[in-house]
Amino acid sequence: MKSILLKNVSDPLMNEKTANISLLVDNGIINEINSQSRSREVDAVIDLAEQTVFTGFIDIHNHGAVGVDVNSATADDLRKVSQFLAAQGVTAWLPTF
Repeated sequence: MKSILLKNVSDPLMNEKTANISLLVDNGIINEINSQSRSREVDAVIDLAEQTVFTGFIDIHNHGAVGVDVNSATADDLRKVSQFLAAQGVTAWLPTF
């Protein structure tokens, strides 16, 4: 299991912005958010010096991208669109017909 502790993070919430929090990431998934760095052993510690971390975006209306129209897309075409969107910060998307 690959675990990373991101410390000194700022995180924008709906009505506020938190500062100096820690995010514990296990295998690419945020498992813990807290205001104190835990003493748990991790594979890496990254000090983000109060940089802001944003969650991924969800695209709820998408007809396609990178030359792919979802109306006629194959499974490989949808993977191509998914890879492109992920590179843009989109973590989930809804193909729209």
